[in-house]
Amino acid sequence: METIIKGVTKTFDRRVILDGVDMELQTGAVNVIIGPNGAGKTTLLRIIGLLEKPDRGVVEFDGQPTEKLRSRQKTALRRKIAFVFQHPLTLEGDVMRNMTYGPRVRNRRVDNNIIMAMLHKVGLAGKEDREAKKLSGGEKQRLQLARVMLLEPELYLLDEPTANLDPLSTRTIETLITEIASAGKTVVLSTHNLVQARLLGHKFFFMKEGRIVYQGSGAEIFHRPISLDIAEFASAENIIHGEIVGEGEIRFLQANGLRIRVTTPLEGGRAAGVIRAEDILISREPIVSSARNCFKGVITLVEEMGIILSVAVECQKQVLISFITRESAQSMDLRPGQDVYVTFKSTAMHVIQV
Repeated sequence: METIIKGVTKTFDRRVILDGVDMELQTGAVNVIIGPNGAGKTTLLRIIGLLEKPDRGVVEFDGQPTEKLRSRQKTALRRKIAFVFQHPLTLEGDVMRNMTYGPRVRNRRVDNNIIMAMLHKVGLAGKEDREAKKLSGGEKQRLQLARVMLLEPELYLLDEPTANLDPLSTRTIETLITEIASAGKTVVLSTHNLVQARLLGHKFFFMKEGRIVYQGSGAEIFHRPISLDIAEFASAENIIHGEIVGEGEIRFLQANGLRIRVTTPLEGGRAAGVIRAEDILISREPIVSSARNCFKGVITLVEEMGIILSVAVECQKQVLISFITRESAQSMDLRPGQDVYVTFKSTAMHVIQV
């Protein structure tokens, strides 16, 4: 279902929540909305889901503005849209009653075998007789998703669906989100979990103060952010503030005693360099390579991060974070207080004018 939002504005108590939002959702994909608290993400989802009306602007489905639809047409459209709330809604009664309620009010008969297969898919097999309100938080959320999947909607709106859930429920829901999009459905996922966003997302929307300030691929959010606020929200490991200086056609970022060679069209002025931790190499001796930047420093912290280690190195009062494998760290016997070298290419640092 083609979904386009044009100039949507919403105000509550004279406070602007949405300010001229324009977005075009990618069909058959996971559209991820990220941004700080209060950016307007939930309000936007509610307007797309026809749960609230915009003050101005238009929501179009398959080229038809919703404001021109009659009541019966709107009801039919709503039945093509599923909303999965952050705090799961459950009905009175057992799990099976929750599953059969939706089809019943739509005068649809769903075979019990199909319902049982859906419960098995979300990990609730054998719990069909359990009181729904007595399920755990993760089980309630899986039930909520199973309930809407049973109705086979075209558009799924997911508002922080795995917030505060156990790892099993989170993995199950993430797997289902991928399957839903692969089946040609459109998914809109609002999340603060940036690892989840990178894992699942196809198209990204960054919201700030009621506006979409970026929409496009995840690479420009997580690897080459177009603005400093996006870099900071995306938790870039290395954001280095300094001044751009030049020597002929060569550019450097001068920061805390470091003179970092960069590739940028900027000729001067304040700037910030963003570089991924995985693009920084650590060695016990200087590396001879095409990389333009190699600095000596001292390790200040080695931190466990699952299968990798985060190593902080202080170079001339500037701390650089590198991710390395456990095997590499062990082979170099890396530990705090040790002198090392950090090396990275000039093209690996993304420069933002500030």
